[in-house]
Amino acid sequence: MTAAMAQAQALAGQGHLSECRELLLDHLAHTPADAPALRLLGKVAFTLGDQGGGLSWLEQAAALEPDNSDIAYEIGVMRLGIGDPGGAVEAFRRVLEFCPDHDGGSFNLAWALRQTGALDAAVTQYQRLLERRPEQAAAWLNLGNILLEQARLEPAEAALRCGLAVAADDAGLLTSLAECLFRQGDADAAIASWRQALTVSPGHLAASCKLGSALASLHRPDEAVDIYEAALESHPDDTTLLYNLATTHVEARQTAPAQAVLQRLLAVAPRMALAWNAQGALHLNNGNPTVAEPALRQAVALDPTLAAAHNNLAKALTLAGQQDEARIHFSQALRLDPDNAAIHSNLLFLLRHLPNLDPDEVFAEHCRYGRHQQELAGPVPPFPSRAPGNRLRIGYVSPDFCDHAVTMFFEPVLDGHDREHFEIFCYHTSNRRDAVTQRLRQRAEHWRSIAHLSADAAAALIRADGIDVLVDLAGHTAGNGLPIFARKPAPIQATWLGYPGTTGLDRMDYRLTDLSVDDPESTARQHTERLAFLPCGAVFRPPVWSPDVIAPPCLDNGHVRFGSFNKLGKVNDEVMDTWAAILRQLPTARMLVVAPDADRPVVLERLYRDFTRRGVDPSRLDIRGLMGLAEFLDAVASVDIALDPFPYSGGSTSILTLWMGVALISMDGAEAHERTTSLLLRSVGAAELVATSTADYVGNAVALAGDKRRLVALRASLRPHLMVSTLLDETELVADLEGLYRQWCATGIGTA
Repeated sequence: MTAAMAQAQALAGQGHLSECRELLLDHLAHTPADAPALRLLGKVAFTLGDQGGGLSWLEQAAALEPDNSDIAYEIGVMRLGIGDPGGAVEAFRRVLEFCPDHDGGSFNLAWALRQTGALDAAVTQYQRLLERRPEQAAAWLNLGNILLEQARLEPAEAALRCGLAVAADDAGLLTSLAECLFRQGDADAAIASWRQALTVSPGHLAASCKLGSALASLHRPDEAVDIYEAALESHPDDTTLLYNLATTHVEARQTAPAQAVLQRLLAVAPRMALAWNAQGALHLNNGNPTVAEPALRQAVALDPTLAAAHNNLAKALTLAGQQDEARIHFSQALRLDPDNAAIHSNLLFLLRHLPNLDPDEVFAEHCRYGRHQQELAGPVPPFPSRAPGNRLRIGYVSPDFCDHAVTMFFEPVLDGHDREHFEIFCYHTSNRRDAVTQRLRQRAEHWRSIAHLSADAAAALIRADGIDVLVDLAGHTAGNGLPIFARKPAPIQATWLGYPGTTGLDRMDYRLTDLSVDDPESTARQHTERLAFLPCGAVFRPPVWSPDVIAPPCLDNGHVRFGSFNKLGKVNDEVMDTWAAILRQLPTARMLVVAPDADRPVVLERLYRDFTRRGVDPSRLDIRGLMGLAEFLDAVASVDIALDPFPYSGGSTSILTLWMGVALISMDGAEAHERTTSLLLRSVGAAELVATSTADYVGNAVALAGDKRRLVALRASLRPHLMVSTLLDETELVADLEGLYRQWCATGIGTA
């Protein structure tokens, strides 16, 4: 070693890097081919922040000593340091050419391969290293994490347990094992592992975030909050912890604490798009889409690639009645996140609401959803042979096992099932729970809360339950479980009640309906499912405490009052034009509008503006927001004539309107979602209220407003007609439904 090199090494060892660099540069000016000097200069320059220069000096040293594995290794580390994993892979491969058993080269080659996306090659490299060095806990951790990333859960668990056999108190291994167990559906074991990680490493960020998220998904928000707040004591400004805490409060509908945490988060990270998206989601959950909209627009502006923000903005716009712009943002969200089934369902649900769309175009989009989700799901394993003589196992899947309109139709079925021959399972895909949830849970033999499970894990659970017929009750409505059905966990699958159309899934065998809604010729071709017909497509159980029907209010008020009780998302420009035309022809008439968020200042202003520019004085309007069912029924009774939107007509709203004896003007249509109300009107002897054009719609409304005798007669007859209709015949409906289930299972149709 030269005197200059000895001095340079001494300076480097003492931390005098700048002086060391100057000495080496001077030395190399006279001795440019000194590989050790070039190597040391490269490392010193890199440490001082001259990454490009440092790498250049080191590569010059490597050119002089091409067989030096240590120099190649240092180049690989530098390449990783500057974010060049591809260059690092080349360097570490050279290391292993010279020294196949180089532990650092093997470990870092696997790491670099993972960074390039070559996951299979990284797995192979870690496995080779661990055959030689099974005591390397960090390698077991990285191997397990890659396998988790590939959704290879069983081998991931095995790798992580091998790591824990070496390092039982490693918080990283415990955290990753917990995630693996949770994704396999073993929530209890996962939570225990996360808690163990926090015991050995209090405040561990990854364990805190993962455990909190898991607890929140299990509808245990208070426990999740405790975990996040404990971690924040050690990391008070960590944006991930703050964000997770905020979203836990948001999803639990804990408005005040959610707002407080979001303000704290936005003070730390004012340009964090995720935080603005959470702010918008908070207002959406509270039924305030117009308050949510500015926050969501800010999120989209800050990060145009954030699919969740586009999706939430589209939901807010839909609820505010701005469907055209909503479609743009749903479509953009889907382009950004094409595998996201929920976003695709939101788009499909919106398309059902838009007027003048080609039904073939809408059907094609449903089919695209089905094809893509089934490709993601992969092949369907065969089903074991069913043991004869056992009770048929029927599974119902829904996010709406709560105080929701679907319950009015499902609860009679749940109550009426023949438990001697049918074993009933309910799979709840939402964390929303209330008194109705508890009531349904007590009546189902088996209750599974699966909101926290992946589609794969939920499908595995259902398959393990040995379900014979699995029934979807949501279609493409919010929180649906259609990705589970894409995996076909039951030999026979059907969709019913929640959505008036196809799911788009070839693996959905049937859609339950009736001949008044669908027919085997005209609408069957718009379905990927076979149509299965019931004499009555559903039964309705009215609230037991329903108020009595009262006389038309116009008899005392001296003027007719119209009413709209549907979401503003169903009220498009053509509907507004039609309603305004009615009010213009009847200058003394008034109108009540009840809809979520309708009483918000921004929405009020827009509705007033829309009616004004159509020639209707806003003083004739009474606009109200979200209300409970009892208040809603009183509001319905306070109008003389209700107006149904189109093309997406009312469903449960229309039934409740007729139940209160209120006449309802509706537009007929060709598809199921267009004619729900018109079919109801025909079934209760009020076919003359069904229109076939907007002019006809206006004419029917004006004529009825002028016929007090007819209004009185309808008030007296609508509820009695409903009471004797098949719509309230629970016994017959359940018998017919069980007959179909028996037939399907006997023939085996649907197993392909």
